[in-house]
Amino acid sequence: MPALSGLDPNQGMALTREPLSPGALRRVLGRFATGVAVATTMSGGRPRGLTVNSFTSVSLLPALILICIHRDSAFLAAAIGRGGFAINIIDDDHLDLVRFFAMPERNREPAWPGWEPSPSGFPLLEGAVAYLDCALHATHPAGDHVICIGRVHSAEAAAGHPLVFVGGRFRSIGPICDLEEEVLKNWAWI
Repeated sequence: MPALSGLDPNQGMALTREPLSPGALRRVLGRFATGVAVATTMSGGRPRGLTVNSFTSVSLLPALILICIHRDSAFLAAAIGRGGFAINIIDDDHLDLVRFFAMPERNREPAWPGWEPSPSGFPLLEGAVAYLDCALHATHPAGDHVICIGRVHSAEAAAGHPLVFVGGRFRSIGPICDLEEEVLKNWAWI
């Protein structure tokens, strides 16, 4: 197991190190499984969307979530201009949606996938297993990205299995089970 890096055990202070390359950091972070979502908003009467895996819960009271978006993204400007966005957690058999929204907007087909408006008017995509309708609560610059915190006004879960991204690949986790029940059933030595 590697030793803790960056700390001098005698002083407890951070040591100066060479910066980690983006490629090396990406390989390490790729070991952490994330869910896959599509953030959507409206701009100039047109729907906008972006594949994200930087989605996470921040707080239950108040209901806050966050996504990180590249600071030069047209989606970021649209979400700020509209004052919010929706999060669509994608089903494992809708990889086509993830690929569509991962392409630069200029390369996308003119036809958007099926959707209906959230209570705030943001696109809720067909093929999602959950939706969150959010008002933009705060933004915080963070390196080459902006942390966008959304205040959740409504949320809904649907049937299906969420898509996961790990090791640079998309994966299916299959049916979700109650871990305690599964452990008791399949692990006799416990």
